[in-house]
Amino acid sequence: LGLLGRIEFNQKQQDFMVRTFRAFPEAFKDCRLLITGDGPDKARLRRLAAGTENISLLPWQEDPEPFYGQIDLLVLPSRFEGVPLVMLEALARGIPVVGSRRDGMADTLPEAWTFETGNAAELAQVFSKVRNSWKTEIDHVRKKVEAEHALETFKTRFHRAVVRTEPPHRGS
Repeated sequence: LGLLGRIEFNQKQQDFMVRTFRAFPEAFKDCRLLITGDGPDKARLRRLAAGTENISLLPWQEDPEPFYGQIDLLVLPSRFEGVPLVMLEALARGIPVVGSRRDGMADTLPEAWTFETGNAAELAQVFSKVRNSWKTEIDHVRKKVEAEHALETFKTRFHRAVVRTEPPHRGS
């Protein structure tokens, strides 16, 4: 399992992921958690993960390829996120993503790959299901990401958002 990005507990919730990983050993048996990044909560995360053999912390990587080569699944437990680039990168590589049911993650991921933010039991349950079923869905999700985030699609949507085809209503 992997988390990649700014280490900041309020938004990104790496602390929640470490606690969940430890609290549900049966769901995460035979797993390793790899957290790569840097940020204001890095020292706190290091202390929280200390002494746990199957949790590894790596510094921020300019090139994410080695990180993606080491993981089988990306986890995004964020409270809020927009459309995470790391989610798009993983899905484009055929790596499944389990994410909180928020913002761009809820819009992009299959509902069965999402969990309510802060719900550790649901995260463990969703992970257990996704690790056994993702192969049947990844091609569909990958194609959806490629279609929705292609340059031509972006240009069309941007043009539609900026250029109005009807004049604004007066007096309202």
